[in-house]
Amino acid sequence: MDEKIRWLRIKQAAEKIACRPVSIHGSTDLPPHLRAAVDATEERVDIALNFQHVKSAEDVLAAVAHELAHVVAGISHHGGRFEAVWKEIKERLMEDYYRF
Repeated sequence: MDEKIRWLRIKQAAEKIACRPVSIHGSTDLPPHLRAAVDATEERVDIALNFQHVKSAEDVLAAVAHELAHVVAGISHHGGRFEAVWKEIKERLMEDYYRF
């Protein structure tokens, strides 16, 4: 049986990390090469997940963490600093998600 994804818990954890409202959207219409995308302003963060690729809670946590890392690190490219921030955010999201 498939595990239910606790979307509200992920949203709340993401908002603690981003320090602003976060909306998580899902679509099957994103380009196939994208797992997720982010659009962020100082007021809010919108994360779009590609449901062609993101299927499980672990997939969602990894994708949301990846997109939040771009926002928190303030960089669009990938590299050592980005990878470190992504890892830290993923650990925080997983800790909040699995705390009960």
